[in-house]
Amino acid sequence: MKILLDECVDWRLSRELSSQQNLSRLAIAVVVLRARTNRLADLRPLVPNLLLVLPRAKPGTATVVEP
Repeated sequence: MKILLDECVDWRLSRELSSQQNLSRLAIAVVVLRARTNRLADLRPLVPNLLLVLPRAKPGTATVVEP
């Protein structure tokens, strides 16, 4: 799965996420991380919930991940 992080998200968050697949034939699913700020310290606690949501994220939908 390929993950696109918004430019305001600390790039180091990508280190917490792994595995990519070819998305050229798939539509996009949107996952919104809702945290107090976009600092890594506020985003990192969302990773366990994010990893649970990612396999179920459906193309054409938006899913919100909160603390």
